[in-house]
Amino acid sequence: MKKTTQKSIIGIILFLAMSSTHAVDETIPHPIDERGLLSDIAIKTTKLFRPVEIIAIKDGRLEKTELTVESGTVVVIDNQDNANHRLLFPPAAQNIMVMEFVSTVIKQGEKWGAEFLDPGEYPFNCTLHPEQEHGVVTVIEKNE
Repeated sequence: MKKTTQKSIIGIILFLAMSSTHAVDETIPHPIDERGLLSDIAIKTTKLFRPVEIIAIKDGRLEKTELTVESGTVVVIDNQDNANHRLLFPPAAQNIMVMEFVSTVIKQGEKWGAEFLDPGEYPFNCTLHPEQEHGVVTVIEKNE
């Protein structure tokens, strides 16, 4: 009887230890889903763990067209405009990105983001309004 009780207690302790570890992992979700979309909650949570820079789109214009960030920063596009937008990060000679990266359509009131890990220059433009909405994100090494 004692051995069965001891095994049960050990099993319960292991179960609780494993479940609490799993629960902790779930409380720190990656802020960006597979489409690049973010929620306000994810952005607020992310601020605790990695830097966030927000670029708003208002009245058909980007709030910032040039942005310098440290590697690991999440850049969020906040569409406060009344039109849809889609960003394209084309490959460039100095760009470390190998393939083109295109955002989903960012509808009015939506936020979209990308985490920039590698230093370099990342030019971008809106595929729906390329003449008026374009810029560059410059990523520098993170100061430790």
